Amino acid sequence: MVLFLALPIPVRTLKVMKGDTSRIRLWRPIPQFLKQTISIELLAIIALIARIALTS
Repeated sequence: MVLFLALPIPVRTLKVMKGDTSRIRLWRPIPQFLKQTISIELLAIIALIARIALTS
């Protein structure tokens, strides 16, 4: 479920990379990748907190 919730961000990033032909096209999606990494980590933390709260 965590992967399903975080999937739109890399899809959007790949669309941005595909349409751009400039020399900096590999640098432009770095903030998107950073946002993706942070969102996956936050979703994992929320899932762990929910699991602990529901089993206690």
